[in-house]
Amino acid sequence: MFGGGRYTVKRTIPRTGGDTYEGEAIEDNVKDGKGKYRWCATGDVYEGEWAKDLRVGEGRHTCGTT
Repeated sequence: MFGGGRYTVKRTIPRTGGDTYEGEAIEDNVKDGKGKYRWCATGDVYEGEWAKDLRVGEGRHTCGTT
C-alpha cells in the first residue's frame, strides 16, 4: 500500500470511541513522523513525533476539559 513510504492521513481510529489522528503514517496506517492524536473520551491531545505507533522525541500532551 502506498509503495511502503510515508504519507499524510486524517482519520478516526476504529474501536476507540471516536479518537482521531491527523499526521504522517507508514504502511498499515501506523503513526510515524509528526502528528496529532485526540482522545475523544477525555479531550486530551498529543501533538508531536511518533515512531511505529509510539510517542517519541519532542511532543506536547495537553489535558482536555472532560
